[in-house]
Amino acid sequence: MTEVRYPVEPLTRFTSDLLAAAGMEGGKAQTVARLLVLTDMLGRHTHGVALCPLYLDQLEKGLMTPHGEPECPALWCCSQRPPISPNGSFPVLSPHL
Repeated sequence: MTEVRYPVEPLTRFTSDLLAAAGMEGGKAQTVARLLVLTDMLGRHTHGVALCPLYLDQLEKGLMTPHGEPECPALWCCSQRPPISPNGSFPVLSPHL
């Protein structure tokens, strides 16, 4: 099977346009599209643009909100500087912040 590759910008714009046409707010559609394309670029194709049809279906059925802000239940993700692991590469979730 030959792998098909698309330029990043047109694919991101297309994905964003699809989400916006389904009712997602413009800025949020752009962010979600950028993250889906980035996920594909990282090689996680099952969690990239392939999810767009599912998102569109959920938006149409009212199962996904087209607006709003993310909730942040963990204190560390809301801080300006997340804690870093001892080797400096991965954030660590610590209950002692």
